[in-house]
Amino acid sequence: MQISGVVVSYQGWELLDRALESVRKFYPDLEILVIDGSPDGETREYVKGLDNTLLVDFNISHGRGLHLGVTIAPSDYVLCFDSDIEIIKPPLEDMMKLMDRETFGVGKTIELPCSNWYVDIGKKVTYLYPHFHIINRYVYRKFLPYVHSAAPGQITFIDIARQNKENVLKYFDVDSHVIHHQGSTSQPFKDLQSHRKNWVLQNEFF
Repeated sequence: MQISGVVVSYQGWELLDRALESVRKFYPDLEILVIDGSPDGETREYVKGLDNTLLVDFNISHGRGLHLGVTIAPSDYVLCFDSDIEIIKPPLEDMMKLMDRETFGVGKTIELPCSNWYVDIGKKVTYLYPHFHIINRYVYRKFLPYVHSAAPGQITFIDIARQNKENVLKYFDVDSHVIHHQGSTSQPFKDLQSHRKNWVLQNEFF
């Protein structure tokens, strides 16, 4: 499979270790980029000892970290996953069956009303959960990038909805294959209002 992995980490190597071990259990040859800005350097030393794993040392937000990883990944398709996930059943083969040249991403999706977002586009927005999904780099470049912290793809999925391109997002039953332990980003739309003061991009993009 022509897939690379990207994970953004700032909580230290202990949390990341479980996620990477579960990925390696099923996909030992998957090349993974770890975007990490932890100040203590322990994650840097941890990653040095892992096969097929590269550290990109940047302390940036979740969204911008994913965007960086997707941008520099060497493969056409990128598995984006959180550092608090654990794979219990291999999902990538079935996810890739849903992927084609015009697909933006495959993962768990949900429709959210405009009231949950900062920009009223007069319709619901299909949201692709960030904790475990595959992105097609070719299609990703056609829309606004991941930038936000609490919900990385806010402006991306708004942009997709505005262009009436919701068909580029495909649902996959991630929950049957992956455990999201802490749930810190499992329901990001619940956190949107608390980040209203930090939403500085709406005037720039909309």
